[in-house]
Amino acid sequence: MRSPLTLVVAVSALATLGLTACTASPDSGPSASNTSSSVAPTVAPTFSPAGTANDNIVFFRSVIEAATQSQGLNASTEKLARTLAAKGFSSKGIEFTDNATAVGMKPDSVTVAAAFKGQCLIAQYGPSIKGIAVSVLPLLASGGCLLGRSINHL
Repeated sequence: MRSPLTLVVAVSALATLGLTACTASPDSGPSASNTSSSVAPTVAPTFSPAGTANDNIVFFRSVIEAATQSQGLNASTEKLARTLAAKGFSSKGIEFTDNATAVGMKPDSVTVAAAFKGQCLIAQYGPSIKGIAVSVLPLLASGGCLLGRSINHL
């Protein structure tokens, strides 16, 4: 059995070694890998008319994000729907909810959708949602993307 003194010396040596390994020497500068950064330029997503709804979800999200960044979470759904049409989505398949309730209050969230090749790109945003929720879902049997009494169409 080892003596307590041997155990203390071993633990102290390990602790000292660990602390020494964590400190930088005074003359250490940035390494060669840190001195130059090569960040690839970001390419803006584009609309792909030949693609699928899943192929266009990044583009769809970018349009929604641009609107909510410039106008906040109260971005007009009608303006956003018109922007989606201007960016390539068919205006016939674009639906959106109102930016106000029946009594004039701001809703907890709003929704904008674009039908595309038998599927729906759907975005929901507002104060009750953290960020923007975007998904691709099948068209409804009615041929639209959204259900409800206050669904607007372009």
